[in-house]
Amino acid sequence: MYSDKDGIFDHQNANDNPVRSSSASAMYAKAFAINPAAIGIVCLDNGLIVDVNETWQETFQCSRAGAIGRSALELQLWPSSEIRGQYLEELHRIGSFRNREYTVLRKSGESFTALCSAELMELQGEKFIVSTWLDISDRKRTEEYLKRNESLLSESQRIGHIGSWSREIGAKDIQWSDETYRIYGQDPATFHPTLALFVALIVPEDRALMKDFIRACEKGENPGEIEFRIMRPDGTVRILYGRGGLEVACDGKPLRILGMVQDISERKQAERAARESESRYRLIAENAADVIWVLDLETQRFKYVSPSVAKLRGYSPEEVMAQPVDMALTPESLKRVQELLALWIPQFIADPSIPGFATTEVDQPCKDGSIVCTEVTTNAVMSERGQVEIIGVSRDITERKRANEERARLSAQLQQAQKMESVGRLAGGVAHDFNNMLSVILGNVEIALAQTNTEPSLSICLEEIQKAGRRSANLTRQLLAFARKQAITPSIVDLNEAVSGFTKMLRRLIGENIVMEWKPSQDLWLVEIDPSQIDQILANLAVNARDAIAGIGTLTIETANIELDDKHQALGSGFVPGDYVQLSISDTGSGMDNETLKHIFEPFFTTKEIGKGTGLGLATVYGIVKQNNGYIDVCSQPGNGTQFEIYLPRFVGMIHPVSEENILEPPLDNPAKVLVVEDEPTVLTLATTMLEKLGYTALSATSAQDAISLLAHYPGNIDILLTDVIMPGMNGRELARRLLSDHPNLKCVFMSGWTADILESEGVIGPGIHFLQKPFTSDQLSSVLQNARRD
Repeated sequence: MYSDKDGIFDHQNANDNPVRSSSASAMYAKAFAINPAAIGIVCLDNGLIVDVNETWQETFQCSRAGAIGRSALELQLWPSSEIRGQYLEELHRIGSFRNREYTVLRKSGESFTALCSAELMELQGEKFIVSTWLDISDRKRTEEYLKRNESLLSESQRIGHIGSWSREIGAKDIQWSDETYRIYGQDPATFHPTLALFVALIVPEDRALMKDFIRACEKGENPGEIEFRIMRPDGTVRILYGRGGLEVACDGKPLRILGMVQDISERKQAERAARESESRYRLIAENAADVIWVLDLETQRFKYVSPSVAKLRGYSPEEVMAQPVDMALTPESLKRVQELLALWIPQFIADPSIPGFATTEVDQPCKDGSIVCTEVTTNAVMSERGQVEIIGVSRDITERKRANEERARLSAQLQQAQKMESVGRLAGGVAHDFNNMLSVILGNVEIALAQTNTEPSLSICLEEIQKAGRRSANLTRQLLAFARKQAITPSIVDLNEAVSGFTKMLRRLIGENIVMEWKPSQDLWLVEIDPSQIDQILANLAVNARDAIAGIGTLTIETANIELDDKHQALGSGFVPGDYVQLSISDTGSGMDNETLKHIFEPFFTTKEIGKGTGLGLATVYGIVKQNNGYIDVCSQPGNGTQFEIYLPRFVGMIHPVSEENILEPPLDNPAKVLVVEDEPTVLTLATTMLEKLGYTALSATSAQDAISLLAHYPGNIDILLTDVIMPGMNGRELARRLLSDHPNLKCVFMSGWTADILESEGVIGPGIHFLQKPFTSDQLSSVLQNARRD
C-alpha cells in the first residue's frame, strides 16, 4: 500500500541532493494535499488506490483510509464497469488526456459530472495513473439553466413579435425595427416614420396619452407602461403595449429615447374571452351539485372550492380553503391518495400531456363528524409559478355505494338460496327411492322380529338393522326438512305452550351442567306451523348449544312479538315486512368465527369430529323456518356465545276448534278388505304381508290398470284402497277418482316416498286426505287405516 510517508514524492529527482530531494518531496506533498482539484493516484497493475488528497475525499465523500488499498470499482465510484473500461482504454491508448467529462458516483451513490484530467506515470519501475477530478455539476446546471433561459427568451421574442424604436433627442425622425414596421402594417420602403406620423397612426382618443408618455420619457421620468390603439393602413385597429426610457451619456447628457412595442390584440381578446369564460365556468361551478376544487400541491391548500361543499360536508368554501388538505380526507383515504400522487406527479412533470390519475373513491369527514364517500376525478395543470395544481371534481356516491353493497349482498343471498335449492332438489330426488328401500328394510325387520321363534342372537342383529334403518329414515326426513319438501300438517300454535311442553325433554338433552332459562313473552301472537317442527328446531339448537358449552353454561329461550319493517331486509331475499313472532335461543358457548357462520346452514357442514354429527341439524332448522315463510338470523363471535333468532309470521285468521269425531279412537276390531296398488314389487309384498298380519284381507296390484281390472271382476266389496301416489301410466289420485265413481263408499289411503311439493301438486296432502309417508311401520299403517275407516 502506498502513501506520502512511503516516499512516493521522493521520486521527484532533485539532482540526487538528499536535502533538496526531501524539500521537494515535502513541497509536492503539500501541493498535493491542498490542491483545490480532487487528485487520486492509482496503481495501474492492480487498480488499487495509492493515495488521494483532501479535495478528493470531499468530492467523492470517501475517507482516505477507506479509499487506499481499494479500487474505484470496489468503492462503486463508477456507474458501471463499461464506463471505467472506456476510461482506462483511452488512457492506455494516448497516455494522457485533459478535461474529459465523466459521470461518476460519490460513495453515497449520488451521481455528478466531473471534469477529468489523467496521465500515466512510471516511478521506480511501477506505473501509476494520476488523475484530477473537478466537480462541475453546478456549472453544468448553470449552463443548462442559461441555455434554457436563452432559448426561452429567443422563443418568446419570436412568438411575442416585439418591436423596438428610438428617437434622438430633438430629432423628428424615428428609427423602427423591422418587427415594428410589421406591427404597424407599414412598408419600410415607402414609410419613413416621424414623430408627427407616428402620433397620426394612433387612434384620436389615445393620442394625448401617447404625447404624455413621450414627454415623460424625454424628461427622464419613468413613464411605466402604456397601452394604446393604432389604425393600420388596411383599416384594422390593433392594441399595442409599449415601454420607453431615456438613454443618457456618461456625463448625464440625454442622448435618445429607446422603446419597445408589442402587438397585444390577440392577448387582450384572449383575456376578454378568458374573463367571459371564467365568469361562465364560475357560474357553472358555483351551481353544480358536484364539488369542484383546485389544490396547490406546494402549499397543500385548496385555492378554490365550489359552494356545493357546504351541502356535501357542512363546511363553507372559506373554511375548507383555510384548512390543510389532509383535513379533507380520512387517514386511510389520505394515504391512498398520497400513494397515487407519488406515482402520478413525477410522470406529469416529465410529460404534462398525460391524463390525471384514474377516478378513485375516498372518504371525507363532515363537520358533524359523519363520513361521506365521494368519487374523485382529477387532472393537473402547471400554474404560472411552475407549480403543479390539481383540479378535481368530487361526487357524493354514498347512496350509490350503499345501493351497490346492498345489491351485492342480495346477489350473494340469491346465490346462496340457489345453492340451497339445488341441494334441496337433490335431496328430494333421492328421497323416493331411498324411502322405498327403507320401507322394505324396516318392514321386513319388523316382521322378522315379530316371529316368536327368532333366535336371540338373530334378534340382536335384526334390532341393529332396525336401528340403522330408523336412523337412515330420520336422515332422509332431515334432508327433506332442509329442502322444505317433507310432508307436514300445520296447525295454529301458541309458541309459548309448544316450548313449555318441550322444556322437560330439552333439560334431558342439554344435561345438568347447563342451566336453561325460559322467558316467555306475555300475550304472544299465534303462528301456523306443524308442532313437531317446533320440537325439531328446539332439539337441534339445544344439542348444538350443549356441544358448544365446555363445562358450566346457560341456554336461554325467549319469545316476543315483533314488527319487522324494511330495515330488516338483511334477513333474506324476498323479505316481507309485517308482524312476526320471535323465538330466540342463545347460549354461552364457544361461539363461531365469520368463516364458519357463512356455512352453518349448509347440509353436511359440521365442525364436530367424524362420527359425532351429520351436519344436518342447522340445515334442518333452516329448512323448517323457510318452509313456514319465516326468517332466521344468527349472531356469534368466538368466545362470546351464539344467538339464533327465528321469526315466524303471525297467524291472522279464524281458529276452527277440533271436532270430537276427528279425535283418534282406539283401533277397530273388525278388519276390512284392502286393495294395495304399488309399482315397486318389494314394497307391494311388504304392505300385503303387514296387512295380513294385522288381520286385513289384502289384494294386490302392480299398476292402476291392474287395480281397475281386479276391482271390476272381484265378486265382493273392497273397503279400502291403499295406493302409491306416483306410478307409471296413471297416478294414485286419478286411480282413486276412477274407482270412487263406481264405488262411492270406498275409503282411500295414499302412500308415497316422494317429497311434499310433488305430493301437493298431486293433491294428496291436505285436510280430509289420509296419507302414509314411507317408510312406515305396522303401527303407522294400522293407525291410518283405522282413521280412514272412521271417516
